[in-house]
Amino acid sequence: MSLIKKKIQITCLRENGDIKKSDVLLLTILFAWFLIIIYFNPMLFSLLIGDEPLIAKISVVLFVIVLDMMWLYGIYHSVNIVFAYFIKIKPLGNILSKAEQPAVALLYMTRNDFNPNACLTSVCQKYENFHVYICDDSDNPEIKNKIDLFVKKHEAIVSVFRRSNILGYKAGNINHALSEISRDYHYIAINDADTEIPQDFLSKLMPWFKHSPNIGFVQAKQKSLKQQTGDLGCVMKSMIDIHWKYYMALKNDFGFVMWYGHGAVLKRCVIEVLGGIPEVVTEDLAFSSEARCAGYYGIVVDDVVCGEEFPQTIEKFRKRNKKWVRGTFQYLTKFYPKIFKAKDVPWFEKADIFISAFTLLQAIPFLLLVFAASFIMPFYYNVSQIQGPLFLVPPLFYDNWMQIILKTRYNVFWVFDFYLVMFATIFFPLIPAVIDLWQNKKQLLRYLYTSSFLHLSILLDSAKEIIVYLFTGKTYFPVTNNRSEIKESAYWLLIESLIGWGLIIFAFTSYNLWLLSLGTAFVLTRILGLWGNKKLVRALVPIPFIVTLAIMFFIGITILQNYM
Repeated sequence: MSLIKKKIQITCLRENGDIKKSDVLLLTILFAWFLIIIYFNPMLFSLLIGDEPLIAKISVVLFVIVLDMMWLYGIYHSVNIVFAYFIKIKPLGNILSKAEQPAVALLYMTRNDFNPNACLTSVCQKYENFHVYICDDSDNPEIKNKIDLFVKKHEAIVSVFRRSNILGYKAGNINHALSEISRDYHYIAINDADTEIPQDFLSKLMPWFKHSPNIGFVQAKQKSLKQQTGDLGCVMKSMIDIHWKYYMALKNDFGFVMWYGHGAVLKRCVIEVLGGIPEVVTEDLAFSSEARCAGYYGIVVDDVVCGEEFPQTIEKFRKRNKKWVRGTFQYLTKFYPKIFKAKDVPWFEKADIFISAFTLLQAIPFLLLVFAASFIMPFYYNVSQIQGPLFLVPPLFYDNWMQIILKTRYNVFWVFDFYLVMFATIFFPLIPAVIDLWQNKKQLLRYLYTSSFLHLSILLDSAKEIIVYLFTGKTYFPVTNNRSEIKESAYWLLIESLIGWGLIIFAFTSYNLWLLSLGTAFVLTRILGLWGNKKLVRALVPIPFIVTLAIMFFIGITILQNYM
């Protein structure tokens, strides 16, 4: 796709070293959201006029609130994409001389997932004053032996730390290493087991600290590995690139910069001010938040690119999602209130944190919307010959599927402007993939339908993880590439599959096509886990995306017919 664009190079760093950000991006998002709400909500709330019972009216209110939330995220994605298309991070351009290079301790974090090739990229730095410390929490003797052999081979520049327990998750491992490392190391670089860093990683990141004493960490850009493994990883690796290109690129000037737990250099004195890295599952977000409350900023660098691996299988993807969901909920309940009350942190950074974090917690609101709009509202409002405003294909007018397909008549709320907003909400988040993968149509198509399947398939599991954390307060920190931690509860997978089959049956009996997408995604999760290597099984993955496209197509055709 050839598009003409002019990049505007900006940076939040001023000549005097001050860091100044703008609220224009968040204001644009909120203003557009406000316009949509005041335009559509009165029309949707008109369903409250009537003699339906209280539960029906509650379902309408719930439906509208969650729909407003969906619109917020649709606008959030759209505005970020537009801004990112025209804005580029300005590179610093200078390198420290050998005499200026401070000592850096480069920590390589691992637990049963040691990758010698990735670790070697930490060793091969074009920087004079650094040392690599392998922070090994492994309990696998074979892995530990591999690490010992690697250390022996590079003993001049590599050491290994091990601890008697694995308390505090990854953060506990980092804090243990800091207690052992010489005080001469004033900067700490941290990389995960699969992180591949370029040779100029340290030489390009370290100069940023000279420009402001308030810079607490410098985060390098992440990109998918060229040698990505696994069928899922090969299809979805562009998700990593898209996130950093269209979302993280704006954080320096318009939002909150987060340390991503790897591919970054942290100032040691900042860690000490905070009393160490917070020993929670989302140690990266918690540290970034606490550092910001203490007056320090993070900087994202665009010209230093580290390699990162996307989960190779659905099981690994779901395992990572469990960690993110519980960890994010823990952050919002334990750490976010502090930064929300912080007077020195501008409102738009606080809003950016919440909107970004809540993206991972939308499962319960979305499922409540499905329940209200697909079960409660149709049951009560069909009595008055009024169709629910979003999810129901009215069965009152037709006796079979063929009549619905040939003469689709949706409810009165599906007017042209409502259709456009819903279309944008559903499909605009996919625009970056269309732009970046347009030259490879096959890869683009696979990405679109796989992405749709993945996001639908984890909804039920994400909702379960939120509920479990609410009742138990327990978090979950798996090692993504540790095969011994892959297996999920067979009972839960069975329940998820049965719910999926129930939704599929109800979709066919009630003519509710939307539930077919959701039910198929739940069922396929289990089937792919058992027989994912079968071509016939993999051929079913596009179904949720195809059904969603078909629904929007039929609605669009119906609207055009009504205007003719």
